Amino acid sequence: MSEADEIENLVPYLRRFARACLGNAETADDVVVAALTELVQFTDLHSLRDERPLQHHLYRLVAKKMNAQFGDGFNQKAWRAFILIEVEGISLDETAAILGVSSAEIALMLRAVNSNRRVSSDRA
Repeated sequence: MSEADEIENLVPYLRRFARACLGNAETADDVVVAALTELVQFTDLHSLRDERPLQHHLYRLVAKKMNAQFGDGFNQKAWRAFILIEVEGISLDETAAILGVSSAEIALMLRAVNSNRRVSSDRA
C-alpha cells in the first residue's frame, strides 16, 4: 500500500480524534486538513518510517496543530491523552510519544481526567 493510500485510510481516525478532543466537527476537520497539508508540503513521508506506525506520526501532527491553535495546557493534554488511550486504543507509552511528554506525565493526566469524571458524575 502506498503512503498516500495509507494516509487516506487513516483520515477517519484522525477526524474522530480531533472531533473528540475539540467537540466541534468543523473545527476538528480544519485541524486535520491543516495537519495533512503540512505533512504533504513539508515532510518527507519516507522519514516517518521508523518503529512507530504512521498513524502515530499523524496523531502527533494533529495534536501539534491543536496545541498551536487551542493551547497545550495540562487539561488540554490530559483530555487528548484520555482520547488517545480510551477511544483510539493507543498505549500509554505511545501516547506519551505522540503528545511529547513522559509516560509518568500521561499517568498523572489520566488520574486527573478520571478524578474529574468521577466528580462530574457525582454531581449529576
